[in-house]
Amino acid sequence: MNARTGTWVRIAVCLLPAGLAAAAGCEDVDWEWESRWWRKRSPQVRPQRETVPSRVGRPPREPFAEESRARPPREPTAETADASPPPVAPSSPGGFHQLYLVSEAAPLKSSDTVRRVRVQHAAARIVARIVEQVYLPVGSGGSEHQFYLIFQDRDEWTAAAELVPLVDVDEADMEADPLAPYCMGLSHLRDVLGAGAAPPDQLVERCGTLLTEAARSPNLDAGRRFAAAILAGRVASDHRYDYVAARSLYDEAARHSETGTVQRLAALWWKAESYDLEGNPSAARAEWDRIVQEYGHRTYSQAVQRARTGLEKP
Repeated sequence: MNARTGTWVRIAVCLLPAGLAAAAGCEDVDWEWESRWWRKRSPQVRPQRETVPSRVGRPPREPFAEESRARPPREPTAETADASPPPVAPSSPGGFHQLYLVSEAAPLKSSDTVRRVRVQHAAARIVARIVEQVYLPVGSGGSEHQFYLIFQDRDEWTAAAELVPLVDVDEADMEADPLAPYCMGLSHLRDVLGAGAAPPDQLVERCGTLLTEAARSPNLDAGRRFAAAILAGRVASDHRYDYVAARSLYDEAARHSETGTVQRLAALWWKAESYDLEGNPSAARAEWDRIVQEYGHRTYSQAVQRARTGLEKP
């Protein structure tokens, strides 16, 4: 090692202790600050807000919650508490029409697509069930004293509304000829429908006999004879499984209705249904085809729609 190199080595050895001492004396400097920079966030300037009550424990807000609170649901009224059908479309060729039967104190407000009818002598539910034994609704529902039927075909809706006072009979009329068989038969029919799946045989037999007598009575008007014939046929078909007798009564109903009317359509439909229930598909298809041929223009009638569906069966 030459003289120059040795001189630089001696200088480095002398300066090393001084550097260490200087480093040891700087204890007030935080040398680790750079390694912890993400933990030290600069203070944020925020506007002062009023203190609000704690919401701890409340569930998360659902979307559109503000709008929901701004428009709370209406309190139920006597008109809407029991019977609330699904929303329906406005009146149109394929719109929906609601028929409300009401047997309690409630407003009877009606519109172009909603008709409310007061039932005087029985619960609304039972009378509605009698009506839908004649005319097929799209749907139905409600409570004991507010019950609704929904139709797409406007003429069927109108006919169903007109049928309500004919089947909502007073017990006082049961003693007056010539209405006695008709009124007594309807009274028994209420009991049959209210008895559930297995009404007493004697009650069913008596009901069918009285309604059949009314259907063939020359002293009754055509509207009541038509209703009695359809209802007697339903008793024979649904409770006595006598489809031959049922079809005879449906033919009777057709004779009391004019060609092209929804009354005649109802008679044809239940006749087709009796063949289908009897297990005679070829005869049922013939009746379905007849319905489509005569009433195919009534595309929104439930009877026509079901007849078309029947014809599509393999």
